[in-house]
Amino acid sequence: MHELIDPRRLSLLSFESIRSLRLPWSSSVPTDSPTHSSHASHTSNTGSYDPPTQSHIEQAKKPPLQTRDSLQRLCTTMKLQIVSRAFYGWLAHCRHLKTVREHLSGLVYNGEATLPTPPHNNKYLSTKFWKSLSDSDMVSRQSEIYSSIYYGGVSPQIRKQVWPYLLDHYKFGMSKEDKKKLDATSANLYEKTKFDWQSVESVLQQREALLKANIKAYGNLRPPHDLLPPTLDLPIPDNFRKRLIDRQVSNLSNEVFLDSVIVAEINTNNVSGTVKPPPPLTKWHTVDSNYHEDFCAVKVSSRNPLRSSSADAVDGKLDPNYNEKILEEVKLNLHRIDKDVHRCDRNYWYFTENNLKKLRNVMCTYVWKNLDVGYIQGMCDLVAPLLVIFDDESLTYSCFCNLMKKMVENFPGGTAMDNHLANMRSLVMVLDPELYDLLHLNGDYTHFFFCYRWLLLDFKREMCYEDVFLVWESIWAAKHVCSDNYVAFIGLAMMEAYRDILIDNAMEMVEIIKFFNEMAEKHNAREVLSIARDLVFRLQTLIENK
Repeated sequence: MHELIDPRRLSLLSFESIRSLRLPWSSSVPTDSPTHSSHASHTSNTGSYDPPTQSHIEQAKKPPLQTRDSLQRLCTTMKLQIVSRAFYGWLAHCRHLKTVREHLSGLVYNGEATLPTPPHNNKYLSTKFWKSLSDSDMVSRQSEIYSSIYYGGVSPQIRKQVWPYLLDHYKFGMSKEDKKKLDATSANLYEKTKFDWQSVESVLQQREALLKANIKAYGNLRPPHDLLPPTLDLPIPDNFRKRLIDRQVSNLSNEVFLDSVIVAEINTNNVSGTVKPPPPLTKWHTVDSNYHEDFCAVKVSSRNPLRSSSADAVDGKLDPNYNEKILEEVKLNLHRIDKDVHRCDRNYWYFTENNLKKLRNVMCTYVWKNLDVGYIQGMCDLVAPLLVIFDDESLTYSCFCNLMKKMVENFPGGTAMDNHLANMRSLVMVLDPELYDLLHLNGDYTHFFFCYRWLLLDFKREMCYEDVFLVWESIWAAKHVCSDNYVAFIGLAMMEAYRDILIDNAMEMVEIIKFFNEMAEKHNAREVLSIARDLVFRLQTLIENK
């Protein structure tokens, strides 16, 4: 049978077990205290147990002064931590509001928030609705037109009529007669400008042909001095010089580039390079009739002087103040354009050989008028969709010039790309902190350089061609509805559409770039634009409630 345990001994065991735990206050009790020593001696001598007195129990339960101080410090520390966390949470909220106030409040227009879904029955700009507006002599009610385009785009059948308004070629309220006059003026200006650069291109081709003939004849880059083409020092009237368009080139001289050149015909049948005397001077008639009375030149041949073949190689005498660096600049830009035009959207059905020539004409005309900017890779991507819609060189040129007033800032030398990337960073930080933390965690990719191509060309290479039309017209309409920086919201919407994939796979920058490159022309444009409209609404609501 089990031995019976005295309850008093059980109490002693329990009390000794508590003491063996070495609680904080147990160490403060002196082991050599009279009570403790007498109790121990009594227990050890007699072998019997005397229950602890009430004073022993109260002393064991009551922590000493040192223990109370430790607990008080612990409570104080916890209180400070709670207050500290509350303070830093409040500070983060203030920084959040500062970011919204300083960086994001300018991204959207003040006023009533723009709903993510259309508040009216026009979910897009339909043909029927457009005809109801354009049956009269002029088109008005532009606010309804912009709103309809913002929410759903333009019907493909009427894009050629609507886009000139979106690109400021036409103004709302213009009569049909005014539009006809404007189109005629634009066409005349375009043909004149095209004539100018084609004349220069002809001279470049002729010089190159002459250089090849000299190399073939003499084996070096320059023939003997007496076989060089003659110099024709013809005076250039001052009143003509004043009317020349000033085409300045960055870090080059400010001298103008003459619109016409003085040339001499070369006898190409004589391989020795003998030069025939120039024919008598005749009037050179340009597109602008004002030039007729001021400028004389040597006629190249009875054929079109703009398209002389290499067999009719000629060399020209330019104004003594003419800067050869400008001619080299033109030659370099033409080479860049030729290189890009032939590989621009070559898989799209519209760009046959004839239409590629139209694309080149528009691009060269723009560069000729803007030599200070020159041609930069990517400009052809902005011209091509316009040409597809209009199928008209002069209208495409006019609309492209208006488009480039803003888009030129995206290219080197402008500040728009820095602003776009900064806006992307602020938007993600405020509207999706979790995604921002992911980008910051895996090497701080919050510079958003992987979005560079998106923002540079307004998503031209990210969407299929039909969706490019939709995205572009939405951006142009959003300028009049909610934001002049709508591209940043579309960029964030592109990331939000694949948010779960990016977060679940904890993608790094190289993986993100590879992912979006593989997804090019596979995005659902309408879904992305719907997310972008929702982001605009969220930011407007946040600003109103700040």
